[in-house]
Amino acid sequence: MQLNLQPLGNHQLIAGLQYLNDEVDQTRHVDTFSWVPPVAPSGIEIVEDRASIETWAWFVQDQWQVNDKLALTAGLRQYFVEGDLEYTDRDSLNAGSLNDDDEVIGSLGLVWEQSDDIRLRASISQGYVYPSLLQLATGAYAGSSFVNPDPDLKPETSVNYEVGMRLQRGGLVMDATAFYSESEDYIHHQPCVAEDNCPGSRDRIYLNIGESRAHGIELYLAYSGGPWGLQPYANLTWMERRNEFDDFATWETGIPALSGRTGVRWQGSLASASALWADFYLRGESGSDVEEPGSIRDELDEKDSWVTVNVATGIDFGAQRQYQLALEFVNLSDKSYIASTENLYGVERSIAAKFTANW
Repeated sequence: MQLNLQPLGNHQLIAGLQYLNDEVDQTRHVDTFSWVPPVAPSGIEIVEDRASIETWAWFVQDQWQVNDKLALTAGLRQYFVEGDLEYTDRDSLNAGSLNDDDEVIGSLGLVWEQSDDIRLRASISQGYVYPSLLQLATGAYAGSSFVNPDPDLKPETSVNYEVGMRLQRGGLVMDATAFYSESEDYIHHQPCVAEDNCPGSRDRIYLNIGESRAHGIELYLAYSGGPWGLQPYANLTWMERRNEFDDFATWETGIPALSGRTGVRWQGSLASASALWADFYLRGESGSDVEEPGSIRDELDEKDSWVTVNVATGIDFGAQRQYQLALEFVNLSDKSYIASTENLYGVERSIAAKFTANW
């Protein structure tokens, strides 16, 4: 629920209430075959879990047009979160309430209109991330090992700084952003130690590892004046992250130095009430390494660089173009890869379809 108000001529006020209920009810069938029993016993395990996280939040944001050149935006948001592991038959987990929490965060930003086609911006904002159901309650399998949940996890909090510039001249759009972020109680998974009481000798567990600091640059380029209506574009990020454990710090955190997407879009008309579009793009990341306290992963666990070839196309139709049909052909080269944010392999060659109706 959201209200948009204009209490004064140069103020735009947004206020609202948000509710989110995230539930999972799952049955996992795990079939393990081991060449080295009893260290890693073979067998079949069926695990059932039911868990939920309920989130309420109120928010308010004011955009103040200070003068013809300068706009100031300030906002507040407060979260109220309750989690519950309602049922589990995994021996290492106990059903019950998870940590409840509430937090107030704020943001402040300035936008300066340097000229008709150049805008400069700066902002500072706080971040808040309550642990997911996977991290708190159910865990997840990564290959043959299990990443155990931790019901005592604290939410991540952060302070984020950003400066940027946007140039829009003719058909050219360029947006560049430099950012720096400091996070506390950063959540990451590590190899289990004896005091974690993990059921498997190769298991991992989600923990609040300490602090994390990240910086980088995001760049977006697009040009709409190409021949035959083609619109080349690129969205690229350079980023580095440093994780700080209790007695150990490293820049090798599994974050790729370079990531992004680049491609060519096209948009045209089939009839007066229909619009066609197509997007040919490459998406990928550079390689990344992970270093952890007391261990350095071997070469098999390092994540290589990867690039996938993709095509998306669609049509908007109806008297008011209120219907949209889209098809996306993903990973056409059938590249085998693992994204930096995942433990499992990315999607193979596949097709996705989506139909949308607006009324």
